[in-house]
Amino acid sequence: MDLPAYKKPLFGYDFKMVLGKVWDFITGAGKIIFIVSIIIWFLSYFGPKQKADEFVASNVELDHSYLAKMGKGIEPVIARLVTTGKWGGNSYQFCSKRSFCRNHVYPIQSGR
Repeated sequence: MDLPAYKKPLFGYDFKMVLGKVWDFITGAGKIIFIVSIIIWFLSYFGPKQKADEFVASNVELDHSYLAKMGKGIEPVIARLVTTGKWGGNSYQFCSKRSFCRNHVYPIQSGR
C-alpha cells in the first residue's frame, strides 16, 4: 500500500481561518453586548421624576433608578426559586432536550 506524499501543514492558512472566525464572533456578539450595556447604563442612570417639571430624573442614586425598581420587582420570584432549590432543576429541565424527551415524551415506566 502506497502512502501519498507528505505535505507540510499550512499554519498561515489555519491562523487566518481562526482569526476570521474569532472576528465574526466578536462582531456578532459585540453588537448585542454593546446594546445591552447601553440599556443597563440608561436604566441605572435615570429614574422616576422627582419634580413636576422633569420628564425623568437624571443622575439619580442607584437605589432610586429604574434598574433598581426592576430588580426589586423580580426579586420575590428569584428569591422563591433559589430558596426552594428548584432554580437549577427548572433551568436544566427547560434547556435539556434529552431530559424533556425522557420525562415527557417517552416516560420510563417502573416495574419493567
